[in-house]
Order: sequence, then C-alpha cells, then structure tokens
Amino acid sequence: MNTTEFINRNSADFMILATIIGSVVMFGGAAVLAMGWAFRHRQFENFQQGAQSIFGPDEPIGETTDEFPRVVSDSCDP
Repeated sequence: MNTTEFINRNSADFMILATIIGSVVMFGGAAVLAMGWAFRHRQFENFQQGAQSIFGPDEPIGETTDEFPRVVSDSCDP
C-alpha cells in the first residue's frame, strides 16, 4: 500500500466515523431537548388521565369493542 492509498483510506474512515458520531450527538441532543420540553409542560405528572383520555362514550374503559386480527369466515352460506 503506498502513501496515497493510506491517506485516502484514513480520510474515508474519518468521514464515516465523523458522520456516525455527529448523528449520535444530534439525536442525543434532540432527545434531551424533547425531555426538557416534556418536563416544562408537565407531561409526566398524571399518567392515569392521559391513559384514559383515548376512551370515550363509544368505548368505555375495560370493555373490548374490537378485536385484532379480525376473524373472517370462509363459508359462503347466507
């Protein structure tokens, strides 16, 4: 391996490593900012109310009104 190939290889390795480390730092910073926003806006104070907010009069708490996967009948009998 001559000197030029060695420098080009190290340059490419450095760019890949810099991209990976930069991405980790960016995503980590975004996670810290998101957690800070959630604490400032009191998103972690009342989990029970948030868990029940998806239910309404058509689907009372504790009653199953739908199923997954839906069972489909193969018979053609009317």
